[in-house]
Amino acid sequence: MPATTRSLPIATAIVLACCSCAAPAPVLPRTTAPQPSGAGPAAAARAGFDRRVAGAMTRADRFWAGYFAARGLRYQPVRGHRGYDATHPVDCGSAPLRRTDAIYCPAEDVVAFDIPWLRELDATAGGDAVALVIAHEVGHAVQARLGLGGGPPVRRELQADCLAGASTAAVAGADRAFAGLAATADPADQWWMPDFHGTAAERVATFRAGFLGGVPACDPYQGGT
Repeated sequence: MPATTRSLPIATAIVLACCSCAAPAPVLPRTTAPQPSGAGPAAAARAGFDRRVAGAMTRADRFWAGYFAARGLRYQPVRGHRGYDATHPVDCGSAPLRRTDAIYCPAEDVVAFDIPWLRELDATAGGDAVALVIAHEVGHAVQARLGLGGGPPVRRELQADCLAGASTAAVAGADRAFAGLAATADPADQWWMPDFHGTAAERVATFRAGFLGGVPACDPYQGGT
């Protein structure tokens, strides 16, 4: 993608990117790290968490497929998601992934996340927390597909928050849930590092911009210094 497209509106970038779209890569199964078998409350909780992750991925991909289709274009869904923990580490390419974090891995086109960390957010920040984290990471996948998100890392992260807001606008209470997620964030969480992702206040503001204004509201976060 030529560097000049990074300063164009997102709608224009979609047209330019999809004019040369390659055939979709084979779809990988959407899996989490292996979990102990057995019945009971713990197993039920794990199953519920897995359903929420899978549902969040499906809803995010469905939003972007609809957004692209409305413009006569085809969206290539993210290939899958992958959970990890201390005993089941995951690499992105050759780089090991960090604890207390979620990430979009462009090398494999998957969303990966630290299972204990995301489960804790799910338990403490409400049922929409998982959906908001996943929507942010799928926002990075959209950036990768369109050649967006140039400039400092903070601007890329804030644009992904804005895109997450746009894609979750139909989820009742998502706006309040994101603010609640920010309020309960642990400063040690990689996903909330202010020097890389922006402050909690900045992230809530950009999420709200996308939530209220849709995808066009995310144009200001492209490129720049």
